[in-house]
Amino acid sequence: MLSLRMLLLLTNQKHYTIVNCYLSPEEYKDLGRSLVKLNGDLYYAAEIDGYDPLGKKPGTIKLIRQI
Repeated sequence: MLSLRMLLLLTNQKHYTIVNCYLSPEEYKDLGRSLVKLNGDLYYAAEIDGYDPLGKKPGTIKLIRQI
């Protein structure tokens, strides 16, 4: 399970949650096979955009809630 250091949380439509966060290279590598825990719920990472391996700019992760 992966816990993220978040900066901003907003909901886009009804099916996705979009999180802006900084990811370390290890967290980025584990996203494909890990669940993300956010506010007590578990999510699958559907899409990652703007990943910066140096950690200078936040990336965006689109999450789908696990049912």
